[in-house]
Amino acid sequence: MKYIFTLGMALLMLGCAHKEEPKVVFIPQKKILAEVDKELEEAKKIVIQDLVNIPQNIETYTSYIKDEFYMINKNYEDAYFSMWNIERPTQGIEAVNWPFKYFDTTKSYGENLLAIKESFFDVMQEQSNIEDYLKVSKKGVILKYTNIRALPTSRPLLKDPSLAGEGFPFDYLQNSAVNANIPVFISTLFKR
Repeated sequence: MKYIFTLGMALLMLGCAHKEEPKVVFIPQKKILAEVDKELEEAKKIVIQDLVNIPQNIETYTSYIKDEFYMINKNYEDAYFSMWNIERPTQGIEAVNWPFKYFDTTKSYGENLLAIKESFFDVMQEQSNIEDYLKVSKKGVILKYTNIRALPTSRPLLKDPSLAGEGFPFDYLQNSAVNANIPVFISTLFKR
């Protein structure tokens, strides 16, 4: 035990002994700048073969693009932004009002597979704001993935669940969906 203590003390003394501090060497700024200038001069002598062998004029690579590619792109842009180039939709109020003619309490079921009550359609008629159709007429952009629904509700509307392909999960109010950044024409706003 005495030897272990002695050995530990010896290591402690050696570890705490004074050591010489490292010397800081100052290099004059002019000398550093001279070395940098020398390296830059050497770099200028290097020839990058790609810059010599490969044409650097962009027209070399775009000469194959013909007017037909321009027209394809223009036609795409015209179709993409076509919603912003109309004053009013071509569909009349009858085309917009189709869900109220197609669905009724005799052939419409909710997510609980029970027949939908007439009060549901009354609320949807009120919220759809059909009487104000085309009074807004604004341009817009979809900001996030959006469902296009036939009626202003997220609740599904099913047909006869006893028939194959008519019940859950076939929601007849889900007409479509659009991604973000799609131009749209806003014809009316539904009520809450």
